[in-house]
Amino acid sequence: MALQKQVTFVAPTTYNDGATPLPTPDALSFNVLIDTVNPPVKSYPVPAAQTPSTPGATVTVTFAQLGFTPVGNTTYWASATATDAAGTSTETAPVSFLYELAPAAPTGFVVA
Repeated sequence: MALQKQVTFVAPTTYNDGATPLPTPDALSFNVLIDTVNPPVKSYPVPAAQTPSTPGATVTVTFAQLGFTPVGNTTYWASATATDAAGTSTETAPVSFLYELAPAAPTGFVVA
């Protein structure tokens, strides 16, 4: 199993009424919440370089870019919010993941 190294979400295109378009998504900032409790409370701001300039764009940010260092064999909960001058969105539905460390595969294996 590959270790999780990033989060991905889609930037909103409208305000919470579902109809009024956002002027531009680059006026938004995003926070990713990752924690061992649900709902997650530890907040990690998404760097401006990862903020999209196109409505509905996919945002991908690595744990390192967020400044999040996971601990092995720990279950985490994660969600995200968007913020602009009008306020902060509700959180996305939290998802859980297990950051599970396992031994690396053996090396030098041959069959003779």
